[in-house]
Amino acid sequence: MPSETDSGEVRLTIPARAEYVGLLRLALSAVSRLTALSGDEVADLKLAVDEAARRWVPAAPAADAHTFDLSEQPLVVSSSERLAVRYGLRPTRLVLDLRCPGPEVMPLSERRLSLAILGATADECHAEPGRIRLVKHLEPTAPD
Repeated sequence: MPSETDSGEVRLTIPARAEYVGLLRLALSAVSRLTALSGDEVADLKLAVDEAARRWVPAAPAADAHTFDLSEQPLVVSSSERLAVRYGLRPTRLVLDLRCPGPEVMPLSERRLSLAILGATADECHAEPGRIRLVKHLEPTAPD
């Protein structure tokens, strides 16, 4: 059995734009396939990644209440506004570390609800300016 210090790590850096956030979910899905997480647990973590990314990623302009139209008004961000995510897989936990040097775009009034969502979808949530760290505890797997 791997020790707690053994880890698999995936890093992904995207422009801080709404149309790229799906890549964060895809990477999470791929990493989660290496664990015994249930489909519901993975769905919760995808929601957590979306919610965490909202801190730095402006929402896409909505054509109506149910669809996004990214072609009408492209979002402009500077090249320095990048969202970096590290997916750290350890035998007893999956750690998602999101960092962005850019300004937070989420209104202060929404941050308390956002933290509640993060706390409900991950086992641990640590937020500070420019960084959110989420932890999902994993059941140890039996040796073969």
